[in-house]
Amino acid sequence: MISKKYRIRKKKEVEKIFKEGKKVVLPGAGLYLKLVANDKENTRFVFIISKKVSSKAVLRNKLKRRLSEIVRINLERIKKGFDVAVVVFSRIEKEDLPRYENDFERLLIKSGILKK
Repeated sequence: MISKKYRIRKKKEVEKIFKEGKKVVLPGAGLYLKLVANDKENTRFVFIISKKVSSKAVLRNKLKRRLSEIVRINLERIKKGFDVAVVVFSRIEKEDLPRYENDFERLLIKSGILKK
């Protein structure tokens, strides 16, 4: 789990990301990013996974924890000064979790936030 200073908690901030943010999509991936520059010293993240993805809260929370862990591990390589919303939009099964982790890292690199 990433610490609170790297998380977006307020609904108003999430709405700003969706209103003003740039969308980054990876074809074939079941997720996308919306990002906007902020005036903070950290890049902050929010993970959005609806019930349409999985009706099981356990599976949705597990995916959030795994995506959050990828961010935590790569914090040194992530550029500063962005607010990022990670949206998972396609159905997932337990076997698909490693694929989502790989797609998420590729999305971060494509968006330019994660340095290679």
